[in-house]
Amino acid sequence: MLLQPKNRKYRKAQKCLSNLKKGVTRAHRLSSGSYGLKALDAGLVKASHIEALRRSVARNIKKIGRLWIRIFPYQPISRKPTKTRMGKGKGSIQY
Repeated sequence: MLLQPKNRKYRKAQKCLSNLKKGVTRAHRLSSGSYGLKALDAGLVKASHIEALRRSVARNIKKIGRLWIRIFPYQPISRKPTKTRMGKGKGSIQY
């Protein structure tokens, strides 16, 4: 169950590096629950990272607690294949 958007206006997005350098400015308070995890370093998070975290935490808390995930991997990352010459448009979406 990997997270991905149902539909987007544009399939391939531009890189927005300025938002990554600023850091997190929202979701710094708990909206529900008593404990939380906070990322200290800003960066892109893959859907596979979120799924691995969810499985690991769910295995440890079992039926004792509840888990809320408040991030979503909405930024598509595109790459051109290796040994490909420059030009000829943007590469296909990798993750």
